[in-house]
Amino acid sequence: MPVRPSRLDSPVRLSLSLPQLRGFTLPAFAVRPVLSVEALAPWLCMFFVAACNGGFWRGALAGRDAFSPHTWLFVASVATGLCALHLACLLPLLNRWTARPLLTVLLLATGMASYFMQRDPVYFGTSMVRDVFRTDVKEAWGLLPHLLFYAGLPLSLAWGTAARPQSHDKLFHTVLGMLDIRTGVYDRGDDLTADCRK
Repeated sequence: MPVRPSRLDSPVRLSLSLPQLRGFTLPAFAVRPVLSVEALAPWLCMFFVAACNGGFWRGALAGRDAFSPHTWLFVASVATGLCALHLACLLPLLNRWTARPLLTVLLLATGMASYFMQRDPVYFGTSMVRDVFRTDVKEAWGLLPHLLFYAGLPLSLAWGTAARPQSHDKLFHTVLGMLDIRTGVYDRGDDLTADCRK
């Protein structure tokens, strides 16, 4: 029996059974990336260091030649140190249950703080934080586009990735590998930092 096209105002029912889906694959742009908390945190720390610290970078690079290799080495070493400091403070607080809510609060607070630090070259104290919460409507509309970039994009990364939990069993092998302890129970496949070492 031929299928007649349905009218536009009537609902269209689509029923697919499992055998029809066997060869179906999603396009590459529709696949949700899978990241562990340990892999998500460095990306967000790099964003904090690179994008949200414009005033710091302007002050640190004032008077330096932009094309000098020493300047680039300085930038790379300071950025690496700041990322390591961010990670050292952040990773003990993150697990698969707290990562997304905590990163949401941090990204929103960082987005608001960077807006006011770029607009007014000030350091934050308790009085400045009180003034942030007393903004008027005009100031809030100026804050919105800034928040879309400085909080919206990283939040889409944090919430758009599927969490892949790491087993705590890997911690044992990672610590053994980092301390270079040779034992029969060490498994290089469970060492999270094995590829970083020779």
